[in-house]
Amino acid sequence: MKRLVASGLAILLITLALREIAPGVPSAPDFAPGMSSSEVNIEIIPGETGMEIAKKLQEAGVVKSTEAYFRVAVGDKRSSTVAPGVHRIQRSIPAKEALTQLLDSNRIVDLVKVRDGAWWSEIRAEMIGAGFTAADLDRAFAKLKPPKGFQLKSLEGFLYPAFYSFPKEKNSDIALASMINRFTFSTKDVKWDSRPGFSASEILTIASLIESEGTPDVHRKVAQVIYNRLEKRMPLQFDSTVHYILKRRGEIFVSISDTKVRNRYNTFLNPGLPPGPIGSPTRASIDAALDPEPGDWLYFVTVEPSRTEFTSSTLAFDLLAIEGDYRAFEVVPADLEDFLSAHIEMTGFSVTMPLKEKAAELAAEKSVVVQQTDSANTLIRKGDHWSAENTDVSGFSFLFERLGIPEDKSKVAIVGAGATARSAIYAAKLRGATTTIFRRSNHRDESIYTVDRDSLILDWNELDKPHTFDVVINTTPVGSLGNLRPALDTELVIDSIYHPWPTEFASLIIPRRTFIAGEYLLAAQALQQISLFTHQSFDAGVMFETLLTALSQA
Repeated sequence: MKRLVASGLAILLITLALREIAPGVPSAPDFAPGMSSSEVNIEIIPGETGMEIAKKLQEAGVVKSTEAYFRVAVGDKRSSTVAPGVHRIQRSIPAKEALTQLLDSNRIVDLVKVRDGAWWSEIRAEMIGAGFTAADLDRAFAKLKPPKGFQLKSLEGFLYPAFYSFPKEKNSDIALASMINRFTFSTKDVKWDSRPGFSASEILTIASLIESEGTPDVHRKVAQVIYNRLEKRMPLQFDSTVHYILKRRGEIFVSISDTKVRNRYNTFLNPGLPPGPIGSPTRASIDAALDPEPGDWLYFVTVEPSRTEFTSSTLAFDLLAIEGDYRAFEVVPADLEDFLSAHIEMTGFSVTMPLKEKAAELAAEKSVVVQQTDSANTLIRKGDHWSAENTDVSGFSFLFERLGIPEDKSKVAIVGAGATARSAIYAAKLRGATTTIFRRSNHRDESIYTVDRDSLILDWNELDKPHTFDVVINTTPVGSLGNLRPALDTELVIDSIYHPWPTEFASLIIPRRTFIAGEYLLAAQALQQISLFTHQSFDAGVMFETLLTALSQA
């Protein structure tokens, strides 16, 4: 826990806190330091005033007079944060020391710790450990309602992070109500409606996501990432939402199979925000949700528990701790052969359109995938020749797996018939999917059938007619659609184009689930390229997220 805070409106500010102590008033009787003896339990009841606490301390022999404690409390604003519950305090101590001990969480008996970002399941376990019964807690959790102004049915997110101690009777209604009251008290000046287009419930949900991702120093950046991705209709894909579903703490990354869990809170599978908070956010996270740090970030990656990257400084070579040089060259297809001959000292090249078909033609050695797709996006120097590979296929396959696209039964539409389209067809075939190709002319039909003889090929103007697919993959550049307005009904759109975003295609079609922008394919296909270039093994999930972070800053 990062700090000690008091429990809700169960604590009343000390009465007459603003009253001045007039100069010249005789000092109140007080114990001298060093006179302490045994310890005693003092129970602070929710709502007790400063004078009532002072009287209780005096009667128990903790302080010498009520006036001594009251004067100390009036002069120290921390006195308003004394938590209700049982405190173990020394007898015969100065009033100032009495307040210090009341503020010491280590002296609270049966302490209940609601940690920053805690899930209800964790709070429940903590309270059961302190003597509450599971049945009574579940009853109270279902019975109590969120504060006014929130359209949420669950108390998740409203049990404010703090240290609590409760009376021996262990009344679950009172305990949870005090946590809700603390939330209300801590957020009393929050302007929940200050973010246009977002409700109070959505702001709280965003705050809970922020709380779960990174340390407080990056919370405002995380908030901006959320808003940027929502604006671009990109899936949030927060690992923390999967952790919440699976109830697993302490993992930086999740597996591909984890991201396929069917649940409304899974932001890998579902567009937009989850239906509610995924934990109890602090005031700092709520403030970050309402005041994000300006920036165009779309990605971040937690590379270790205390470090989150938002910049492009962490590249693949850095992550693998090897020296390397990776830079761009502008080459037209007609000049590619001469260019390769002049750079035989290079380890290899990443090849983009419109060079993929030419690279496949020039390579002396070709993988089976390159032969089938007549497309190469990777050239590796082997002795006296160039070897060609097509990592677009592995990139599409990685995304299919990560996005939970079912095997053997998915209907995939591919818009375009060029080199990238053929790679998508090949990956879909490996997935066992049926493919439908929309193309502008028939001169590439044979190359399509070479990849998948069972593909259904449709004319370009079929795009504006109603068709239903599980996935639509666009491989066409800006300006390809002309006056067509795609009428395709689909769960998911993968657009291989990443600049400018949103692409022409993305702006004209709205999937039921979400968009996947071209940066995802670029990062996914790079995984095999990095392996080919470096001959090193690595965690694909970590590398993928790191590359996305770098691409967002490019």
